[in-house]
Formats: sequence, structure tokens, C-alpha cells
Amino acid sequence: MVRFFRRGARYLLSRYFRLITGNQQRFILILAHMRSGSTLLAHILMSHPEVLGLGERNAPYRSQADVERLIVDSYWHYRRWRQPIPYVVDQLNHNRFLSPELLAHPHGRFIFLIREPEASLASMVDVLGHFYGFSLDDALTYYPHRLHQLAQYAQTLNDPQRGFYLSYTDLTQRTEHLLPALQHFLQMKHPLTPDYHQFSFTGQHGDPSPRIRTGNIQPPTSRPLPDLPVAVHRHLQEVYHATENTLRDKCTHL
Repeated sequence: MVRFFRRGARYLLSRYFRLITGNQQRFILILAHMRSGSTLLAHILMSHPEVLGLGERNAPYRSQADVERLIVDSYWHYRRWRQPIPYVVDQLNHNRFLSPELLAHPHGRFIFLIREPEASLASMVDVLGHFYGFSLDDALTYYPHRLHQLAQYAQTLNDPQRGFYLSYTDLTQRTEHLLPALQHFLQMKHPLTPDYHQFSFTGQHGDPSPRIRTGNIQPPTSRPLPDLPVAVHRHLQEVYHATENTLRDKCTHL
């Protein structure tokens, strides 16, 4: 019975938010991999007055109904009942959460974010290993599979007006160039800033490390990886550069 009423309430709220947004609510999906800076980017976006979000929800996006859940949950969380907000945002770091069909959604904007393999794997082993027991073998399996999927998403999207590519280096070291470019891509009225707010879910959804609670972009620090076999190192570099080339070809970028 409780589940029935919850579904009914969600349906009514969804209809209401469709009404106040004119069924034109836009959404941003950050398509990235773990330890790529996706939580940092999400916080920068969520701190902007034209964006609502709840951090990394680990929710599937397979249809319009899933997008509407993001809309309802975001507006409800911030108690934004009357004034429509241009964007809602979520971050997706795993292959199982996004159906390629959703990339055709006309109101979707898709931001692709990747990080070079050595730094990514070192951060996975350091941070995710500490919090979740994530091993080097786990990282070596996850990273290339995720990058292959991101490249496939970009090929399916194939629309620079709705896809934007940036690297972790762009986010952390070319911030002064990146943020105006993102503002232009998203057609925002107000500038994005490198300082961001803390939210009730900061440190719980997405990046669990203390660094995300600083409120500003921090230089990367990770323990060095053990030496990888030459063949493994070469393979990771090939995957990274192939993905980067695809994202540059299919998306807007710096």
C-alpha cells in the first residue's frame, strides 16, 4: 500500500513538474569513470544557480521515466516548487546505468570526462582501495571496459551540440579556459566558478575522500602505482588515446 501511494505521488509530481517546465526540462549526464573528477565536476555544476542535482545517484537511465525520476527527486530535495530550473544533473561512472537509446533525447546534454590511465588507476587503488577494497586487478578490468563504453556512447551521440568532452587535466589545470567553454556549451546566463558548495550528500554520493569537502579544486595527489608490465601499460595508453580521439571527433571540446 505504501509503495502504491509513493508511485502515485511520484506520478502526480512528475505531471506537475512537466507543467511548470513546459515539458522542456533539460538534463545533464556526466559520463565518466571512477576517479576521473566526475564528483568534482558535478559539484561545480550543482553550485550554479541554473542546475539542480543530488550527486551520484547510481540510478539507471533507460527511458524518459528515469529522467523524470531525476527531475522529481531534485526539485523535491531542494523544495523548488514553482520556479523551473534550466538543468538537473547526474553523474554515471558505470556501464550498467545508461541505455544508448537515451542519448537521442533532445533535452539531454552529455559531458564526457576521462583521465589518463596511470593517475586513474593509482587513485582507484589509493582511494577506492581504502574505502571499498578495490584492487589493482579490479582497476585493470574496469578502466578499459569503461573507456570503450564511453567511446561507443560518443559515437552513438555524434552531436557536438549535445556532447562535450573534457579531460581531468582540463578540469584541474585549465579551469580558467574550461569553465567559460562549458558555460557557452550549456547556454548558461551566469558564469561557472571553480569554488563549489557543500551538500548534505557530499562525501556520501560519489567521491568519499576528504578532498571533495574542501569546496575548491585541489591538485591531484595519489600514491604511485606498482610498475605495470610494458604490454599492459601500452594497452592502457592505446585505449586512452583511442577514446580521447573519438571524444574529440564527436563532441565539442577545448
